[in-house]
Amino acid sequence: MKVRVATGLLVAGVLALTACTTGDDGQSEDPPTPEPPPAATRDEFAALLETSQDSEVRVTYRFEDGTAEPTETEEIIFSQSPPRVAVRTKNGVVIDNGDGSLASCTEGDEPVCVRLPGVGDASQGLLSGFLGVFASLVFDDSPSDLAGYTPEDGRVIADRSAVCAAYATTPVTVSPTAGEVRLTECVDADMGVALLLVAENEEGTIVRLEALEVDTPEATDFEAPAPVDATPGA
Repeated sequence: MKVRVATGLLVAGVLALTACTTGDDGQSEDPPTPEPPPAATRDEFAALLETSQDSEVRVTYRFEDGTAEPTETEEIIFSQSPPRVAVRTKNGVVIDNGDGSLASCTEGDEPVCVRLPGVGDASQGLLSGFLGVFASLVFDDSPSDLAGYTPEDGRVIADRSAVCAAYATTPVTVSPTAGEVRLTECVDADMGVALLLVAENEEGTIVRLEALEVDTPEATDFEAPAPVDATPGA
């Protein structure tokens, strides 16, 4: 599951060294402009998805809910520094610090945080319920069996090279009444983290998540904004 990590870190190191080199005039050179990568085979794409589990990354996304009238848009921030994961929306933040439980916090001047029990599959289930179709951001080692995998041309998204493909997803993951659903996903060519996720059916786009900015996570991303109380009712 971690077979591509060393390669990804090596590539990142080479790019970092390249970005730090200087020209003949002693001025720092700009980092290379990202280019669309070639299409990937199913196995290559699956390997990138596995790599995402070990990536240290902070991604700001624009989320569009096509099922709402009119379409609703908001920003979602996904932070990962294994084993820690945090997902922040307009309603609050869910933090998994890898200690077998989740902290769920509201937003506002007086945030409230509660601890949600969950170990292993239970913890994964809670966070998957929070993310819905985009749970693959966190648990992407098996987004399905990549049924009907179709490679697509690479893109540049948020100044990152992205490998893209389309495949089938479970309808109930998106909506029990969504019918046949097709998921288009573009992942970072080095880190494997999702840069674009679009769920569509015959009626059009259901949900869309696109990266606006890719950065390095900060320690504060995984800090609860208030003391975390025990599980309600415990």
